[in-house]
Amino acid sequence: MSNRRRQSIFGLAALALSGMTIASSAGAGVILRPSDGTPPPSSLTRPRIIGTAVAGQPLAATPGTWSGKNVSFVYVWQRCNAAGAACVDQRNQGSHHTLSARLAQAAQHKLRSPIRALSSADIGRTFRVVVYARNKYGASQAVSRPTGVVAPAPATPPSTAPQAPSALTLPTISGSATFGQILIGSPGKWSGTAPLTNTYQWLRCTVTGSSCAAVAGATALIYTLGAADVGTTLRFQVQTTNSAGSKTAQSNATAVVAPLAGPTSPVPPIVPTTPPTTSTPGGPPVVTSTPAPAPPPAPAPSPSPSGVMVGVTANVAGYGAPRQQLVLSMGAKLIREDRGDYAVSWAHSHGINCIGLIYLNPDSPGTGCDEIELDNEPYWQGVDPRVWAQQADSVAKTLRSRGITKPLLLPLLAFASNKALGSGFDGNGNYTYQGVTKPWVEWVNEGAPDIWQYVDGFAIHPYTGGIAPSYQSMNTVRSELDAIPAAKGKPFWITEVGWPTGPSTQLDPAGWATTEANQAAWLGQFIDAMKARTDVAAVVVYQLVDINTSDTTTSEDHYGLLQSDGTPKPAYAVVQQRLG
Repeated sequence: MSNRRRQSIFGLAALALSGMTIASSAGAGVILRPSDGTPPPSSLTRPRIIGTAVAGQPLAATPGTWSGKNVSFVYVWQRCNAAGAACVDQRNQGSHHTLSARLAQAAQHKLRSPIRALSSADIGRTFRVVVYARNKYGASQAVSRPTGVVAPAPATPPSTAPQAPSALTLPTISGSATFGQILIGSPGKWSGTAPLTNTYQWLRCTVTGSSCAAVAGATALIYTLGAADVGTTLRFQVQTTNSAGSKTAQSNATAVVAPLAGPTSPVPPIVPTTPPTTSTPGGPPVVTSTPAPAPPPAPAPSPSPSGVMVGVTANVAGYGAPRQQLVLSMGAKLIREDRGDYAVSWAHSHGINCIGLIYLNPDSPGTGCDEIELDNEPYWQGVDPRVWAQQADSVAKTLRSRGITKPLLLPLLAFASNKALGSGFDGNGNYTYQGVTKPWVEWVNEGAPDIWQYVDGFAIHPYTGGIAPSYQSMNTVRSELDAIPAAKGKPFWITEVGWPTGPSTQLDPAGWATTEANQAAWLGQFIDAMKARTDVAAVVVYQLVDINTSDTTTSEDHYGLLQSDGTPKPAYAVVQQRLG
């Protein structure tokens, strides 16, 4: 969600003309600072460049750590000589030595991408990245150390006779053998000459695991158990193929599928209500509210008949023990993490599934989570979608080459409204780059047409934009995916969705914010609608706790189900009743 704030990043250049002064900061470059002396962001650790300095490979920048709150970043790549000196900004004519001029130049060329693809023209050179950090108190910069000297791409090894696939470990099945739950198949580990292509088939068997027959249409990694499965067992079959042949392997049978269905509590309709107000003579109205009770204890897990997992973005790795306790008290069994150690060990020790958001870094600790989300909302970053798709494809292939068989989730563009939400894209799944508009799926397929075989699902963030929800965009994207054989049938993973609370005219004149009652009603209706679909594997609500309930400058801080002091909003109970 932080990418939504980045829409205003190109306003950085105007800071130099808005009453800010320029000061010097050791090790962090020139600083733009408000005249009142409030310190702007300050670099605590250098930016880093991740990747291999070889032509044809990508480099990725991380901003390092900074002081300050609500910091946004601009990245400018520099190409240097072999000693890391004489650096020149890329896509830049001439030299800009002041921060204000550099910010203006960065805004003009939209140099925001933390990704740089190396080419043969870069051989013998090194790279640095300059990170510009900005919040409402000012802006400053920091520079990474140089990479190693860029080397030529390795020569293609001499061809050898291809080796047919062979199963090193059998496929496996995870999940509860209970009506309404989902089962997730893992293809196991295979040897053989790359590339290896997998096709999947779920089999319905007798109680002893014999006399198995293919389940019609069940050809994805994920399978939702239905009424026809009760009293039977399931196996997961994988056929792996390469140029030398194909091989089939089956998992062990599940336990006998048991009947179980849990009711879903209804929610009230969304109503255009406003908080009660009082006023004083000659003064503005004052919003009043009644303190909510403490979070109730978690109810016993009650799986929905659809089997769609429901969880929350919790940032357990960032906040530690207090946030861990909130997750346990709520009873969440699915969380999404994107930093630190990703809370992998803690989550697994408590039977919690974690989705790891790795920002195109195949070495991220997030690869230890149960599902791996390759990147976050690239369409907010102004990227060339074809280049981005190639980087995502490279990361997916790297993870597969390391024997990682967990579900990989590819970010796609789909909203729950048709509101124009960004300067380069709309709520209908279309993305505009260099004056050309086409569906995001089409851009990705153009850049990396084989990426679909390496991923297992699609991460989407169907926010409403503050208007009545519509699922036309999701249906449109589903049709586009089903036209691609390797993408057909793979599910949506809704890894972010929510609606911030608060007075919209004060927090966000564009109208994103709503009342706490409307937040609760809409989330309940949205989750129920997703559970009724057959192409959704999970819904992750953004987010468990407000970033800062008392902040009245941005709606971004108010998506929580709990206020920042732990007081529950009505949506807390609504989502808690739907966890599973």
